[in-house]
Amino acid sequence: VRYGLTMRVLSRLARPGAAASMERVALADDVHARCLAHHAAMDVLLAGCKRGVLLTTPLSNRSSTRGDRGRRSPVELVPTAVQVADRDAVNSMCLLPGAPSLVALGLGRQLGGSLVFDLETASPVATLTGHADSVFALAACAQRPWVVSGGGQDDNSALVFDVNSPDAALRTLPHRGSVRALAFDPAAPSVLYSGSLDKYVRCWDLRAPAREPALELALAAGVHALELPILSSSGDGQTLVVSVGRPHNAVYAIDTRAPHAGPTVNARYHSSAVSSLAGNAFSLASVSYDGTVA
Repeated sequence: VRYGLTMRVLSRLARPGAAASMERVALADDVHARCLAHHAAMDVLLAGCKRGVLLTTPLSNRSSTRGDRGRRSPVELVPTAVQVADRDAVNSMCLLPGAPSLVALGLGRQLGGSLVFDLETASPVATLTGHADSVFALAACAQRPWVVSGGGQDDNSALVFDVNSPDAALRTLPHRGSVRALAFDPAAPSVLYSGSLDKYVRCWDLRAPAREPALELALAAGVHALELPILSSSGDGQTLVVSVGRPHNAVYAIDTRAPHAGPTVNARYHSSAVSSLAGNAFSLASVSYDGTVA
């Protein structure tokens, strides 16, 4: 889906072992999707694209067709295109938990920041600027009005914003390379993890005024994605899932109670770096630049 002209959407499975249903969202020939998000409350698929285009595709009230053998045929879904920027690509996005209709969109170096966009009115409500490069990662706090954006190689930092007072960043979280991954800890919402191509994951307590990270982990390669799945029991501790790029192209699971003990899992299912992770207490999915899903 990163550069394909058609996004393929797998719907949620109704029961274990059920066959996946398939819908297709056809894009224009000059539109390339860069990032995806599902807005559960509105049941809308969001796709950020090159040339400043945001695609919104309603997934409810879908009709299904069946082929000659009774199998469900692919359904064409028609997206609505919204021009959110003149030329900047929409590289990243995140939903704002406290504002159901708002989404943060990370744009290219022309803006050097992000837009907070209202899906109901199809208009921007705030601009979060301060980066010297494109924004490749975004994360929103579940309990406070914080949005954190990660800048590219000409920036090498993450910026923390209060969306209610967006004129200037609250603080800067430095790295020595492009910041490609950001994730808040669901068990401690003021704790943020940032991953960079400088081969480090840093942990920040955003309530503390200190400029230095609370924790720094050196990894074998640049970091491309982070995920902190919500575990079934708080007594289980927390697991940080990290993907690193060449030459390892691995996914690590790290116990945050003993982060320097090394990964508890070292999985290598892809031939390229993992660009996106999603999971829960029981399973994890990874999407790689090599075009595979595990």
